[in-house]
Amino acid sequence: MKEDRADLAFLLSNMQGEPVANVAEIPQVIIFHDTISDLEVTRESLELRLAKAGLPKMNGSQRVVEIFHRCISTARKEKLLRSYSEGNIRILCATEAFGLGVDIVTIQRAIIYGVVNRSEQKLSLEMIMQRLGRVGRDPRVQAVGVLFYESWCFGEIASTAPGIQVKAGKLSRKITSVRGNAALSNGDSGSETGSGEERHVPTARDSNPTKITSRGATDAEKRKHMVPETYAFINTTTCRRKALIEPFEATNNLPDNCSSCDICLVINGDQAGIEIMLGKPEVPKKVKSPV
Repeated sequence: MKEDRADLAFLLSNMQGEPVANVAEIPQVIIFHDTISDLEVTRESLELRLAKAGLPKMNGSQRVVEIFHRCISTARKEKLLRSYSEGNIRILCATEAFGLGVDIVTIQRAIIYGVVNRSEQKLSLEMIMQRLGRVGRDPRVQAVGVLFYESWCFGEIASTAPGIQVKAGKLSRKITSVRGNAALSNGDSGSETGSGEERHVPTARDSNPTKITSRGATDAEKRKHMVPETYAFINTTTCRRKALIEPFEATNNLPDNCSSCDICLVINGDQAGIEIMLGKPEVPKKVKSPV
């Protein structure tokens, strides 16, 4: 991911991809991280972007961008959840301390920022489902879920996911949509230690040198130790929505083209749809976007 969080700049746009005029117009978002230090980086970066856009970092007495983790007091957590549910907090950066049972129907964006792949903790398909499931709870509300993954997650792998043909793709940001415009998507990880583990991921639109999570391991070795279903979901070349839902539902009725995930939008030639959900790519001069 980018240290300046340029890949999260789209969060300051409305659901139609237009810059917001005031903080109240920012669609509510939950951003999941795996370390406390990552939460701090994201909040600081987004507050700098608020200032650059001429928007305040305070909404009355409440910060527009807040952090939520297990090291804060129960009273503080309750206050944050109340402020978030009332709409005063527009962007909440959280670890798994933002647990199951929290039901806020106004959340329109759910972000998973990075794929944890430690021996004691790995991103599973269930976690993806549960985290992204924070949005889209009201079918009348437009919503989107986004998974940002490290570049090493994408590519060939031997024997971990038999039968899956994987080729390098154009996008490093995955959108999963369900119930029309609503998105799909858990619970407290042991990684909330503020250890400062470095993860810096280039996306297809926003590339920077990659700092790997497991020093000394090759990308292929790290892919081999991923949860197989997570690897298959990230590397699928067919409908992302179907790839996420199918393992959990005994059904053969899911459409092959949902017209709303990143893969189906590309297949349908809908570049505008991707830009509405993720914003236009920030492309340096003389560098052509591959998308």
